[in-house]
Amino acid sequence: KNFCDMTCSNQQDQFIRADNLVEGPGFDNGYVNYTGQMVTMVKDVTYFAHTDFVTDVYESCKNVQFPAVSDTIMYMLCGEWGSEFCNPFRWFDFMGSVNNGYAPFKINYDYSNDLTSNDGHQYHNPEVIPCNDVAPGYDRSCGCEDCQYSSCQ
Repeated sequence: KNFCDMTCSNQQDQFIRADNLVEGPGFDNGYVNYTGQMVTMVKDVTYFAHTDFVTDVYESCKNVQFPAVSDTIMYMLCGEWGSEFCNPFRWFDFMGSVNNGYAPFKINYDYSNDLTSNDGHQYHNPEVIPCNDVAPGYDRSCGCEDCQYSSCQ
């Protein structure tokens, strides 16, 4: 939900602010060939995230198992904090860091319980589907091994 809304929401300008842009060499992205051209690219953004949204996403994902290490997925997704010391804000901060090896640019999260930031951006707080509810396009929810709220029958 976090990254989907950031990249695909038609309202992203209400909760995302591009802070720094850079010029660099273009490439063929499969749709348009920018090879040999200089293009403007995002270097870092601020994502205005409501604390309820961040907490709800974390609560829905924190118990997903990562069998390869006999731990939860937070072992890998929360950086130096691991699963034991991870919390919603440490997780999001790690996901937004270019040092994690996955983020294409720096995502600075601005967390608040407010509705609007000082510069007029809205703190993003969409509905989060709990792990025990079926997401659109799927035929079942997360299993009881990954979601403590799922019924195991």
